[in-house]
Amino acid sequence: MPFDLFTAIFQYVPGLVHSPSFTSHSHSHSQSHSQCSPLHGHWPAWPVLPTPDSHPQLRMVPSHSSSLAVPFPLYSSPSPHIATKPTYTAPASVIVPTQFKPNTKGQGLMQLISKEEVKRLGADGRSKLFNKSHPDCLRPGDVVLVETLNSMSTDKTSTFVGLVIAMDRRELHSNFTVRNVEMKVGVEMKYMLYSPLVKSVRIMKRGEGFRRAKLFYLRDNPGRAFRLEGLIKMDKAAQAKKVAKA
Repeated sequence: MPFDLFTAIFQYVPGLVHSPSFTSHSHSHSQSHSQCSPLHGHWPAWPVLPTPDSHPQLRMVPSHSSSLAVPFPLYSSPSPHIATKPTYTAPASVIVPTQFKPNTKGQGLMQLISKEEVKRLGADGRSKLFNKSHPDCLRPGDVVLVETLNSMSTDKTSTFVGLVIAMDRRELHSNFTVRNVEMKVGVEMKYMLYSPLVKSVRIMKRGEGFRRAKLFYLRDNPGRAFRLEGLIKMDKAAQAKKVAKA
């Protein structure tokens, strides 16, 4: 008996193989397949596939979780299974703009947002530290005292005194690196200029004799650059006097 493809495909559909229309199709197909071959010059006509209208068994398939039959569309039907696109209507209290076009003025949108953030976060005057045209700008080789918040939830602060060995000007991501030697161990701290954790940056002494923009060579040949104990003591005494006068 020749292999019947239709019987193999639909043998798991209940009642399909035993239906009169499908049996007649498969029987006629098996006879024509045995009598015809490619050597005769043509194949027999392929029988028409059963549809849900001719075979109601295709519309319902028993569910494994219950004894009730659940719909299982084996063939696409144009009307009952068309997905409708969901629509959203805003309430009257929400104002939906009909047209929104930011005024970029020849610059990218992200550049515009970055400049607005720099303007907002630099309102306390910290932007002048990276402005080369400002007299109080920060330069490599300066000794600074950086005061930072331990966390955003408390008012406790920490201070670090060191020499500025690198500066990176990148608008919102501008940062500077401060280095000092504590107990014969080199310590470096990298601060983001516009970070909300940076409370204040105060220049204690201007650098002298430095010509490079990156002072990384001081890691190997520090010399007298990191002998800041006397400067720190003098600064503490000056701050104590100011507090006493106030």
